[in-house]
Amino acid sequence: MAHLTISLLGPLQVSLDEQAVGGFAYNKARALLAYLVVEADRTHPRDTIVGLLWPEMTDAAARTNLRQVLTSLRDTIASGGNPAAPFLITTRDTLQFNPASDYTLDVTHFVALLDACAKHQHRHVSRCPACAARLEEAVQLYRGDFLAELSSVDSAPFEEWLVVKREALHQRAVEALAHLARYHERWSDATRARHLLSRQIELEPWDETAHIHLMRLLAQAGQRSSALAQYETCRRILMEQFGVKPSAATKKLYEQIRDGLEPAVVSAARSLDLPIAATRLIGRDAELIELTELLANPARRLITIVGPGGIGKTRLALAALTANAPVFEDGTVFVNLASLISPDLLAATLLGALGLPIEPPARPEQQLVDHLRSRELLLVLDNFEHLLTGVDLLIRILQQTTRVTLLITSRERLALQSEQVFELEGLSYPSKDRDFVPGSGDNVPIEQSGAVQLFIERAQQVQRKFQWTPEADAIVRICRLVEGLPLAIELAASTVDVQACATIADDIATSLRSLVTKYRDLPERHRSMWAAFEHSWHLLSADEQQVFSRLAVFCGSIELAAAQQVADATPETLAALIDKSLLRRDHAGRFDLHELLRQYAYEKLCEAGQVDRVHAQHLAWFLALAQTAEQHLMGKDQVTWLHRLEQANDDLRAALTWALDRDESESAAQLGTALWQFWWTRGYLSEGRQWLGRIQARSAALSLDLRAQLFNRAAVLAAQQGDFAEALRLFEANLALNRERGNLSGTANTLNNLGALSIEQADYDQARVFLEECLPLRRQLGNPAHIAATLNNLGTAAHCQSDLDRAQQYFDESLALYRQLEDARSIAGVLNNLGGIALERSQPDQAQTLYRESLTLRADLGDQAGVAECLEGLAAVAVLRMQPHHSAQLYAAAAVLREHIGAPLPPANEAINTRFINAAQTQLGDAVWADTFATGRALSLEQAIACALETTNRR
Repeated sequence: MAHLTISLLGPLQVSLDEQAVGGFAYNKARALLAYLVVEADRTHPRDTIVGLLWPEMTDAAARTNLRQVLTSLRDTIASGGNPAAPFLITTRDTLQFNPASDYTLDVTHFVALLDACAKHQHRHVSRCPACAARLEEAVQLYRGDFLAELSSVDSAPFEEWLVVKREALHQRAVEALAHLARYHERWSDATRARHLLSRQIELEPWDETAHIHLMRLLAQAGQRSSALAQYETCRRILMEQFGVKPSAATKKLYEQIRDGLEPAVVSAARSLDLPIAATRLIGRDAELIELTELLANPARRLITIVGPGGIGKTRLALAALTANAPVFEDGTVFVNLASLISPDLLAATLLGALGLPIEPPARPEQQLVDHLRSRELLLVLDNFEHLLTGVDLLIRILQQTTRVTLLITSRERLALQSEQVFELEGLSYPSKDRDFVPGSGDNVPIEQSGAVQLFIERAQQVQRKFQWTPEADAIVRICRLVEGLPLAIELAASTVDVQACATIADDIATSLRSLVTKYRDLPERHRSMWAAFEHSWHLLSADEQQVFSRLAVFCGSIELAAAQQVADATPETLAALIDKSLLRRDHAGRFDLHELLRQYAYEKLCEAGQVDRVHAQHLAWFLALAQTAEQHLMGKDQVTWLHRLEQANDDLRAALTWALDRDESESAAQLGTALWQFWWTRGYLSEGRQWLGRIQARSAALSLDLRAQLFNRAAVLAAQQGDFAEALRLFEANLALNRERGNLSGTANTLNNLGALSIEQADYDQARVFLEECLPLRRQLGNPAHIAATLNNLGTAAHCQSDLDRAQQYFDESLALYRQLEDARSIAGVLNNLGGIALERSQPDQAQTLYRESLTLRADLGDQAGVAECLEGLAAVAVLRMQPHHSAQLYAAAAVLREHIGAPLPPANEAINTRFINAAQTQLGDAVWADTFATGRALSLEQAIACALETTNRR
């Protein structure tokens, strides 16, 4: 009972049990076989077959021929068939190929594969891994056009059926090749993509789109001559077959390649800050396939990987993210939420992960949703269980976007209607039957179970010559005791260099029976996780235990100096903790605790009664860090210190929270007043004002000096957001405090700030009163940075009153002082002001140079309000140079940036901007201005900066 294989895609091929069948006596036997097997879903009257193959013959003659062909066909293919299910079913009046017989047909399989792709739930067939596998199989089946090389059967009806069937299958093959080429290009396999495109062009030489695609890939691979030759091939074919030339797009691409320009590249997988797993994923193949299928389905937009701590949720999510990044048009973003202390900060954290600044006055939640509306993105939120009260933000994302998929890892379900729960259990591990893995289906040996494989691999990392066989019974016992829990297995395996596996198993078993965890979110059967940690704890020296528990007060990554100061750690102790898998170190040399280990260590810290002491050390360290950073935020190392504070932001927030919760008002005020420039520069204006507001509510117990500083910092942030009334109230309160205690420095600072606030409100006479009282005080005190600041403000007031010579003098002296200090942020501000003087004097070249230097400095610092000022200045330069299109775009981009960060245009700048805007609008006309302005509003911050620098290079 042989299996019959029939291949019709390409030349006819027939085989029985892989042995080729030949010797068809008649060409029409081949035609009849093809027709019957393709149309096997129904019976066919003999009259129909006669009319199909012998339309010109008399009925009697045609029937005689049919009998002869049928006899020949049965002799050829039926010799090994199953009598109970023959390949051909014949009656006096009908014929049919038996669909229940033992056979395969390439056409049927080809169509089924492509139909499965069409029905599959995915975002796009050319970005779906599951459909890519189907397409690969389909194009392998397609050896050529349907029944290629079949000689004519002299029958118009048959030829008509053949042409229709051939064309339909041909088009599906071409479409499959095109989808598959795009898939492989996105997955960075350009070689495979080029091969597929070559096949597509072989099938349809006139397909200009395929020629363009292949030209681009050849050029990107450095094969310019081949790309140019491909264009010539395309041009020749189009002219010969249709008498037309290639399209303008094809010719433009040809010219780009000819001129050595790089064609656009299709991104393989855009992703932000994606962690790279240090080890391979073990024992999760089935789960990864299932999760990949869920992620491919656009209807499944909220997937929560649920399981206890240490089960491997994060590791599986990372693997799924890596495997599926190209599936999503805008890539993937991974956000670790373990250290986030409040769901109120969730939106701001997600904006940061997306590379977006916080841009008041819009709330972070609305800004986030607005950004995501146009994106097709996989957003992975790791360690969500402590943020469940923030689930409303996820609901809002799902309701107000259409193509964002959320992959969550959590110890607890979100309990949402749209949630697809993905419960993650332990790795497969041996049952009491020592020989095989239960549930494996194929009697897999126990050493191939996921849990045992993981143990062996981790053990061999710490003991190179570790062997499975001598320790097999003990390893199996360990895997059973922890129920395949990955983190517990890794912790146990990390100690094989100091203990036998049997001893490890005994210790875990003892702890399992005696220890009850305090974690309420862990079910009874999973409390062996605490036992695994306890086992590792007892292997630590007293010094290692102390350091490990103290590290628990950190919320983010830890620098060496902080670990030494807060946890009394030494480099040797930290290295020992890394070796025992209790601590991690990244490529930058910073340390990090797994969140579950951090919680465990914190329990140990509580047991030792050291919580308050270590938190106080934590607060002291980050207060010192912030105060040191404040001194450097006005000098040459601004960028470095801003980055350092950004890295420590979670710990800074935790320190502020602890200080306020413990009524450590003075420490909280010192920390808040030290961070004001960081909040200002990085756009954390609303958050900074909230912190300072909480501290002000407890300011009665503060010293007069500290209270004055607090009011001053809060006033500056309020002024930056245009809350002038609140800023004035705070500045006046601050001035009264400083005058009351005779504090010259504080008085001078507040007078300077009141002068700046008066400028913001266009009260230039009052500004000069404040500033002219301030300058002698600051010269007396001798701080060059403070002197420079007041000179700059006086220059601004003079400029606004059209006293350009005096303004120039003030600005030049201020700039010289700032350059001595190498204060990039302040240098940029004065350069911008000098640019305004150059504009007033109709000196566009000078203005361009000044604004260009200022913009570069401010972009490096992340000073968004400053960038907006530079964009406006360069927009005015463009007006003077008769470049109104560029001017309109830059003014629009600046306006959007000011709206986003909540920093309105100061009145001092408004009149100048209006004059240049009116000039540009006149140059363009109202309609063109409106269109160009709209284009500028759509620019990203990076695009706007690039556009501004491009403008400065034009003449």
